[in-house]
Amino acid sequence: VTYYIAVKSYSATQESPGFSNEINTDYLLVSAGNGTVITETEGGPFQSSINFTLKHLGSKTLTWRASTPDSWLSLSSSEGSLYADESVSITASTHSSAASFVSGDYNGSLTFENSTNSQGNVSVPILFHVVSSGGTVSPSPSPSPSHS
Repeated sequence: VTYYIAVKSYSATQESPGFSNEINTDYLLVSAGNGTVITETEGGPFQSSINFTLKHLGSKTLTWRASTPDSWLSLSSSEGSLYADESVSITASTHSSAASFVSGDYNGSLTFENSTNSQGNVSVPILFHVVSSGGTVSPSPSPSPSHS
């Protein structure tokens, strides 16, 4: 699963007799290498995670932020900067607060934001599939992303 976040950077160049603007668009590539479903057994221990790679495709420095409104999700990193062609890995894992969840599916989300100019944010849906300790694992399909 791959998401692109557009980052527009502006630079002015002087020309005779006036000025013209050049627009360079940089992108933040967000990919979830192992999908967006976490499957765990009721009560834990929780060992599953989702690995995201953020890669900057452009020439300007880009500042990013990652967050979740869900207390059962933890992030290995929540903000940073990327230079041209640089990447960083972020892990989303199940927090111990989910130990009380009973068997079923729980919807969550992660938001990746362009902190540089607030354009091109993406919300990635996360599905937490909890199975009973005697049950079999059959995760639901990956949810679809939403863009803003």
